[in-house]
Amino acid sequence: MQTRLALSMIPPALLALLAGALDAHHSVRASYETTRQVPLTGTIVEVRWVNPHVEIDLAVSGADGETVTWTVEGAPPNSLTRSGFDRRLLQPGDTVTIDVWLALDGSTRASGRMLALADGRRFDIHDRWMDVYIFQN
Repeated sequence: MQTRLALSMIPPALLALLAGALDAHHSVRASYETTRQVPLTGTIVEVRWVNPHVEIDLAVSGADGETVTWTVEGAPPNSLTRSGFDRRLLQPGDTVTIDVWLALDGSTRASGRMLALADGRRFDIHDRWMDVYIFQN
């Protein structure tokens, strides 16, 4: 009887832990301005193709002529690879434009949405899972 009771508690406990972890990791609305996209055009400084999200450091020239390095978060590497995105498309020194959601805290972090290469090719680099989470919560 005690074993059965203990086993019946495992699924609800796992569900509660998983929900909390997902909410903490993907608290996009708490971190980014999701109501408007802003284009960032700059030169790739570095690409980190790591979990949980690909990060692209982008040197962007401001209106004042100063160069600021932005860190743009994209989808997880596996998601981008499965969608046909080739990591070799992003090389340091390349110029790209990324439509982003800016960080609410005013930092130079952003969540990437669409990425355009200099040759005009466009790629969706955002985490599609976020769409379900953002627009249903």
